[in-house]
Formats: sequence, structure tokens, C-alpha cells
Amino acid sequence: MLCTKASEVEDGEQEERMSRFIKCYDDKYPERMVFMAKESMAIERFNNQKLLPIVEDVVKLNTYLQNEASILRSSAPTDLSTPADLKEIYSSLCKVSLAEVILLNRKRSGEAERLKTEDFVKGSVNDVVDKDISQTLSKFERHLCKSHFRIETRGKSLKRGRRVSIPLTKEMKENLDTLLRLQSKLQIES
Repeated sequence: MLCTKASEVEDGEQEERMSRFIKCYDDKYPERMVFMAKESMAIERFNNQKLLPIVEDVVKLNTYLQNEASILRSSAPTDLSTPADLKEIYSSLCKVSLAEVILLNRKRSGEAERLKTEDFVKGSVNDVVDKDISQTLSKFERHLCKSHFRIETRGKSLKRGRRVSIPLTKEMKENLDTLLRLQSKLQIES
């Protein structure tokens, strides 16, 4: 409005100041809107009821994923398979394995998606528990150490670079090993 009045009275200096103000306002507007949107989303999350899946549904999904992974693992190593079949098996096993890892880790879906081959290989070697630590663990915790593998990967924030542990069952580790074999067989770069 002031810019329009300045152009009507032919005040070039006022018109220039107003156009610079409008340009600055337009440049900063997206930043302000993103900040306000994030703030309002954070406020909405406070004191909200969090819905959890029914235990039977989680068990049913886990059983389905384990069965699918077992079928895919058993059909993967055949030499009679064509490259197209192997690619289909590889793709399906990738999806099933990712779903299994996310299901076991619940809130760590982003870290599971960013898991790198070298992180998996390093984590696979690092499965020895120190004797002193093992003695302080309960019977159940020692059983978990024997039945699960732990892989560490970088967390969400690149600045902090925090480690995030991703536990895997032996079957999940077998799935990922099978994926690596198929990957080398199909010459897929990771």
C-alpha cells in the first residue's frame, strides 16, 4: 500500500525502500512459516494418546515375515535360477528384511534404512561379550547376547554422529548374509 502511494506521488526513494522491504519479507517468509509449522506440530504432539498395535497383530506380522524370509532364503542359492528370478528374490528379500528389522527395533526405522554394508560386516564380527560383563548379566540377558547380534550405525543427526545400536536375530543375520551373496552374484553395488 505504501509502495503504491509512493509511486503515485512519484517518491522514488520511498518506493525503493518499500520494494526492498517486500523482497526481504518474501525471502524470509518461508523460513518463518516452517518454524511456525514445526512449533505447532510439536505442541500438538504433547499429551496425545499414542496408539499401539495389538500384540496378536504384531506376532502375526512377525510370523508372516519370518516365513517369507525363510522361503526366499531357501530359493535364493539355486544355480538354475535366471538373473531375473534372482533379482526378484533379491528385491523381495530386501523388503522383508527391512520390515523385520523395523518391526524388531520399533522406533529405529530411519536407522535401519540407512544401514550400510560395512556397518553390517563390522557388526557381524563383533559378537563376543566380555567375561566380566557377562558375569554381571542375568540369565535372560546372557541368552539375549547369544541369540542376537548387535550392529552399530550412525544416527539421524550428522552433526552429532551418535551411534545407534540395531539388534538382529540369527534369522535376520542369515537374511542379510543371503542378500550380500545375491548382491555379489547379481553384481549390484551397495
